[in-house]
Parts: sequence; structure tokens; C-alpha cells
Amino acid sequence: MAKTWRWRRRGGGRNAEVAKARRWRRRGGGGNADVAKTRMWRKRGELLAQPALSSGVESSVTKCDIPLMSWSGLLLSLSAHAIVNPRVAVDLLRVGWRFRHRHWYRRFPFLPLPAMTYLRWRLYTAYGDEHFVPPANDVLAFARWVGRQP
Repeated sequence: MAKTWRWRRRGGGRNAEVAKARRWRRRGGGGNADVAKTRMWRKRGELLAQPALSSGVESSVTKCDIPLMSWSGLLLSLSAHAIVNPRVAVDLLRVGWRFRHRHWYRRFPFLPLPAMTYLRWRLYTAYGDEHFVPPANDVLAFARWVGRQP
């Protein structure tokens, strides 16, 4: 069983792609200029770079307008929105309940918190980085979408 695990670990698949992306970010973007222009990787503490324009015209804006936020800042912002608008509060509670860990009642602190592996996967598929803190507007838009579902 251990040999099979090692073989899978060394083989292709999602783990290999994630490791390749991490190596690419550590090296500073690699050598291919076209790939470096289109990739939107974010190192911790930096803003996402805008992709280069295809027409060859240089943009005067080199950083996009997404401010980086901490998890506590996101929680504070969502709490403020929920206090002002009760409908948003209900939608955010629905999202929280959908993201809860399956057996949350068996683990300390006995709160319906999300599974970290699932949350990291959702962030990686949405933003390309599993440590990215989503903007409050994205979370609110998703919560509104969930609220419209039956």
C-alpha cells in the first residue's frame, strides 16, 4: 500500500499540477513571457496583476483594484452587511450551513465549521490560490445566488 501511495504521489494528477504551480510561483514566474503575462498568481501580500492586453498597447494600470483582506476583515465586513440587511444574513447563514463539515458535531469545538480541505479546494478552483481571501463582494454575490436556489 505504501508503494502505491508513493507512486501516486510522484505520478501525475492534481497533486503534480499543484506542486508545479507552487514551484513556478517560487521561481518568480518562469521564463516564458507569454505564460508570465497571462498567469495571475498571487504571492502573499501582493495584489493580483492584470493580464497583458492582446493588442500590444501597454496599460497604465499594473495592479488590479482588488484590495487584499484578512479573514478577520472579511468576517467583519460580512457581519456589517448582515446587520444592515437581514436578507443577506439569512443568505450567509445558508452558505455557512452548506459549507459545514459533515460530522461537525463529533469534533471539538462542536460548531458547524467548514472542512479546511474543502474550503482550500474551493478557493483554489475559484481564484487559483488556496490561501486567497475572497473579496466580500464575491461572497455576498454567491450568498445571494444560494438564496435564490430552492
